[in-house]
Amino acid sequence: DVSNYEISFSAKIINNHPIGDIKEKESSIKDQEDVVNYPGKKALVVDDNNLNLIIEKKILSAYKIDVTTCISGLECLTLMKNNQYDIIFLDHMMPEMDGIQVMHELKTMGIKLPPVVALTANQYSGLGEMYVKEGFSSYLSKPINHKELKKILKQFLK
Repeated sequence: DVSNYEISFSAKIINNHPIGDIKEKESSIKDQEDVVNYPGKKALVVDDNNLNLIIEKKILSAYKIDVTTCISGLECLTLMKNNQYDIIFLDHMMPEMDGIQVMHELKTMGIKLPPVVALTANQYSGLGEMYVKEGFSSYLSKPINHKELKKILKQFLK
């Protein structure tokens, strides 16, 4: 069954500056065609938002990465006791135990930690230094920028 909906609204042009650049669109398509695959690599993605987990898993799966997801810091710690991953993407802002608290717990577990990348909606100067100081390997802003993700994957999943 297919449902069709029609939506109408009125809009006002507030200025004549274009929103996007066609060349930028072409380069992002080229970037996606230039995907490097990482078969056999395993990633753990920790985020308290189910929709984010679905999107993040879909993005990483496009790189042929085996993706495990979990919805809390506590679940992450449990998974890390019994599993090995090549990279962890860890959301910063989560209830109960935020990403930095999880990172501190991971460091006390006595296990060999893979690279841990902070996922954050925050964007301000000094952010990268703060995450590195807390023990993260790197950070990635949400929504995920494919160019930045490719750099991180290339750096940590050689």
